[in-house]
Amino acid sequence: VTFDAFTFLSIPLPMEAHRFIQATLIPLDGTPPMRYGCKTPKEGFIKHLLDALAELCGMSPKTLVLMKLLSNASLLHLHEDENLDNVRDYDNVVAFPVVGISHALHSRRQLLV
Repeated sequence: VTFDAFTFLSIPLPMEAHRFIQATLIPLDGTPPMRYGCKTPKEGFIKHLLDALAELCGMSPKTLVLMKLLSNASLLHLHEDENLDNVRDYDNVVAFPVVGISHALHSRRQLLV
């Protein structure tokens, strides 16, 4: 009887530490929307997605508001402290640049289009 080390040796499989989330920036100046692929930590928060999107589009994270487009054509505001598990791979995430009203939006959960 011979000893085969590979029969008894368990090797952990590498796990992805990041995930890519697509977000669409809808500018207010009439230019066409731009879709960005944002690399975020797998166990991250909406703040990580907001920071990644802001870096890609060259804006400040404080001037962007992230929303999730729901199936009934309403928008759900994504708070910075929410877990990224709330955003699925097939969700439509949109970002709007705002000036002066971002604090008012933080108090509302759902806005109708």
